Amino acid sequence: MFKLHRHKSDRVVERIEFKFSNFRAAQIPKGWDKIFISVVCVDSGKSIAKTSRAVVRNGICHWPDSMSEFISFYQDVTTKEIEECQYRFVVLMGSTRTTILGEITLNLADYLSSTDSSVIYSP
Repeated sequence: MFKLHRHKSDRVVERIEFKFSNFRAAQIPKGWDKIFISVVCVDSGKSIAKTSRAVVRNGICHWPDSMSEFISFYQDVTTKEIEECQYRFVVLMGSTRTTILGEITLNLADYLSSTDSSVIYSP
């Protein structure tokens, strides 16, 4: 007979709430009537949140609603380093056919030490 020994995990998990708000898209080409943003975990490929569909006016779109999500971060016990936590923000057309207008990938671990809101611009 043998005993299975459980090893203590070499990393700690911490869940932190992120609030995403004031999304805005500019320079939207003609033909895009309604669009929405989907937040996708890069590791799993799963969508964790979506905005409502917003109407495009004069090439600009703004989402008044905000999203609040708990994100898990992993910290190595020995080095105390926090692992990367990458999420994609994908701008999509709100139709039956999924058409991507643009996307940005952010490492949310870079924003953990921030106590104030951060404004992020992407071309």
